[in-house]
Amino acid sequence: DGLLYPFGIGRVGATIAENKPPYLSESIATFGKIFWLFLVGMIMLFWDSLENLEKRKRILFTAAFVILILGLTFTRISTSGLLNGENFISRFLYLGSIGLFILVFIYSLIKAKLDGDEKIMEAFRKIDVGLVLILAFSFFALISMRGAIRLFFIVSLAVVIVSSFVPIRIKKSLSNKNNGEVTKLFLFILLLISIFAIILTGISYFNQTNFQAKATAPSIYEQQWQGAMLWVRENTPEGAIFTHWWDYGYWVQTLGERPTVSDGGHFIGYWDHLVGRYLLTTEKPETALSFMKAHNVSYLLIDSTDLGKYSAYSSIGSNSGGEDRLSQIPVMVSDPSQTIESADKETRIYVGGTPVDEDIIYSQEGQEIFLPANRAFFAATVLEVSKKNSQISFNKPYGIFVYNNQQIRIPLRYIYFKGELIDFKDGLNATVRILPLISLSGQGVEIDNMGATIYLSPKVSGSLFAQLYLMDDVFNNYPTLKISHSEPDPFIGSLNQQGANVQDFVYYQGFRGPIKIWKVDYPSNIIGREEFLKTDGDYAEFDNLTFTR
Repeated sequence: DGLLYPFGIGRVGATIAENKPPYLSESIATFGKIFWLFLVGMIMLFWDSLENLEKRKRILFTAAFVILILGLTFTRISTSGLLNGENFISRFLYLGSIGLFILVFIYSLIKAKLDGDEKIMEAFRKIDVGLVLILAFSFFALISMRGAIRLFFIVSLAVVIVSSFVPIRIKKSLSNKNNGEVTKLFLFILLLISIFAIILTGISYFNQTNFQAKATAPSIYEQQWQGAMLWVRENTPEGAIFTHWWDYGYWVQTLGERPTVSDGGHFIGYWDHLVGRYLLTTEKPETALSFMKAHNVSYLLIDSTDLGKYSAYSSIGSNSGGEDRLSQIPVMVSDPSQTIESADKETRIYVGGTPVDEDIIYSQEGQEIFLPANRAFFAATVLEVSKKNSQISFNKPYGIFVYNNQQIRIPLRYIYFKGELIDFKDGLNATVRILPLISLSGQGVEIDNMGATIYLSPKVSGSLFAQLYLMDDVFNNYPTLKISHSEPDPFIGSLNQQGANVQDFVYYQGFRGPIKIWKVDYPSNIIGREEFLKTDGDYAEFDNLTFTR
């Protein structure tokens, strides 16, 4: 497992972008022409390290080493190829090349021992330790190269060192007086090719780095986070512990100067699962409060980008099957071409959608509708608005589901609009969260107060993220979490300064919202379960605990 999955196969490691196992095609694209010099250089180094062996054994060992290099490199080429690194043949060739290399050495050493051949042992004793060190480093670099993208930082060191050896080794061969004119010409051409490959790669890397450096700033150097963390530094006690999704840990620690439960180091990756399950996606307020009390949390922070990350932390927060919390939150925009208007009514269709996240069984007009999870698709929201005497009211919204090439309309129970929840008493237990749509034109800023919607499925509607962040605790499930600070999106703040008076959440080139920070107080009946302080464990293992007295 360590060879196949250097960063493990856990849900946390698989979800983090920089832990993605790269394919050979990505490695070649990253390292360019010197990637091939790296492979050639390893073979040259290995051949030179065995210079004291007789030629036949030297060729045998080098052949085994070439097979090892091919097995490490070419058994994870691309996701669509036969050698994708995941199927049986890829794993067999990968691990088999390592096993063959080891067996060749073991067999040769045992045979030499039985034959009383001391020459092979003497040859091994004379191997340059420096070459062994570089070869060992290069071996693990190849394994790392298929382990995680983040390891390219270390792999690049081995690539540069070994690639640089190639022209030096060729120049050494050129000085061999036993070479004929044709051989020397061939070696000279190879020398020029290797030098040019290194120079061109260096120039390319310099240009890329120079361009990126001019346009790069720290990821936290943005107005919204600077403002939020300024408030944290000036208005929260030193040592006050924050909790949030792990992405923001280092930002709160450095800009806000406050400790956090989790951060990008994932030193205790199990806590990422606990945050995902018992905090952000939980439908039971007592579990969130118990988790935060166990960690002595003073503040809860949620950022607007958590909406797009819902699929990540709901996956990490799911049970051992990986599906009970898994979902995503689609943001859908009104399609003007499908809008139907009359004197007293307007019908809008919001197109977008997402796979159905759990089986839906719904009775309608005496018939039972069944929509299977991950096979049916939520495709659109239909919203009817009645207009009378300049007043607007909503009719029951509908969701358009697609299954087996058929469209199925199912009523949805809730609408959340301008801080109010409208309950139609029946329908699928899902929520349509209406957002303003902002657009810029030659006439200035145009605001459509019903231009976009967020679809909150039955699974998502009850989550802490949806209830607390998107709907301002409309059901009063978190009375002891008081909003302490809301740092608006700079674009929204700018509009409101000009008198636009738009909501906290809008759709403008994507979903935009504030950074919200809640002060956490704990009801006297909440138990801070010490189990939440465990540093490892099973998925969903605390579901059956009691969290209240």
